Amino acid sequence: MPLTKKQHFARMDDTSSLVWRVLEQSTDEMIRNHNLATIKPHIEVLFSRRRGKHLLRPYVGRLLATLAQQDWKSSCNLKLLASIEALNLSTYHANFAFDNKAGVSDSGDRNGQFVAAMLLRELAQSLISDAFSCDTQAQCAAISLCSQVNQCVYVGQHLDMHVLTHDAVGQFDLPAFEEKYYARCILMCGATFRLTMLPLLLSSLEDDVKQCCHSLLNHLGAGIQAINDLADFDVLSKRTYADSFSDLLNQRLTLPAYLLHASGASLEMLRDKVKTQRSNPSLLLQSAQEIKSMISVHDILNFVLRRCWQPIRLHLRFLHRRLRQQREALMMFDFIPHLLFESRLVKSFQSLSTP
Repeated sequence: MPLTKKQHFARMDDTSSLVWRVLEQSTDEMIRNHNLATIKPHIEVLFSRRRGKHLLRPYVGRLLATLAQQDWKSSCNLKLLASIEALNLSTYHANFAFDNKAGVSDSGDRNGQFVAAMLLRELAQSLISDAFSCDTQAQCAAISLCSQVNQCVYVGQHLDMHVLTHDAVGQFDLPAFEEKYYARCILMCGATFRLTMLPLLLSSLEDDVKQCCHSLLNHLGAGIQAINDLADFDVLSKRTYADSFSDLLNQRLTLPAYLLHASGASLEMLRDKVKTQRSNPSLLLQSAQEIKSMISVHDILNFVLRRCWQPIRLHLRFLHRRLRQQREALMMFDFIPHLLFESRLVKSFQSLSTP
């Protein structure tokens, strides 16, 4: 019988609690060993926002460990799940530095966030090395995967900051834009979901099954990134890793921004308007409501349906055929459509009333 949403969240709570404990202990040990007390406040900027929250990527890692018939609570797997979140957090710290998020406003703050990003990237690799200390071949493969993922994230950041900008909006028709945008979503978010395959490196699953999981995770991450981009225009959503309107203010050409431009809106005028309203929540809410009236949520969800969910559904069918004896483990993936189409970010944006 498929798990209910409530059951999934209960399991995510359980996973997040155990993983966070390992991550905090490892971070504190790193700070002590390298006399990094002065960097701790910069790390705490993000940790204070994430502490006690659901950690989605480690939960997906747990599902894959279960699929491989492993004990996800083993010391090895908990270190791997913690490394997945450590790398994810490192990308958030870097993003705080790039985009002046989370109150980061001067060069000292930006430098601190970037150093925190690099330290957590190294912590992720250290946890991986520890987890695979008894298997050199798996250790090398895992470190290689971590490096590949990290590289993809920053290639995606380059696209985000220097290619898909508001100034470039006239260079793309919708199909060409979708291709470039989808590649950016896979690089920035699909990559970090691919790191959840770490538990599979010691599994006996066939290569075609692992490749199917690899592709599924790419599409899952891309869909989640598209939903997050929509949430940029919502002042009601509470995201621990981003601020409302940060993409708009930093001139990121996301799918919602492209559709705003296609509707006839001036991205420059919207950006200037939001800049003047940043200290006035009621005016920001009015701007969010105005933007919602110009964007069709259906268009965003249709993109996620076509480019992400349809291939994910094909991959799940393949896994059900190849892993007939593990139906119960595969049923844990039934939460994916809820994650994509019924997330709190989608519901929050839809709840914005017309001004």
